[in-house]
Amino acid sequence: FGVGSNATSTLTTADTDVIWTNTVLESGRAAVGANGAFTTGFEMQGASLWRSFGIFSIGNPLTQMDVNSGSRIDARTDLQVGGGSLLVRSNVPSASRIDVAGDFGLGLTVASTLTIEDGGYVDVDGTLTIGPLSTLNLNGGTLRVGALDEQGVLNENGGTLIVPEAAGVAPPLAAALTLALLR
Repeated sequence: FGVGSNATSTLTTADTDVIWTNTVLESGRAAVGANGAFTTGFEMQGASLWRSFGIFSIGNPLTQMDVNSGSRIDARTDLQVGGGSLLVRSNVPSASRIDVAGDFGLGLTVASTLTIEDGGYVDVDGTLTIGPLSTLNLNGGTLRVGALDEQGVLNENGGTLIVPEAAGVAPPLAAALTLALLR
């Protein structure tokens, strides 16, 4: 199932290409903004759920995806952000979520951005890889990963980062802290 693969639109604060409110979808493979020639703005709100049983891909430098207001992505395998930006936020703690049963690749070959704001929760059972041209902004909320491969930029501006301790190896300083920085 794909969203935003065949038309151009502009994402602004007042309007977006596609808005899902209280929508539930199960799909095999999932794609948002798969065609690199089009701008895609996609917003999930009002407790929407997209469960994918194949790879969930967010697709090109012109894609902006916003998961908010209690919505959830449930990727039963891997999630790949191949360009563009992904925002997870909510007014209620841990209400908006991205759950990844496999690995999460953030811009492995192109610039991509993941921003987790207050009320956002990203839970990756496998490895979260931040590609060399990509940025992860933890501005509140929670990020839990099975492992972290930090090739790009990780900005910790508040929130909680949970990385399990490897046997016999001290965890990274950032993983041992719950960040409660004043903005």
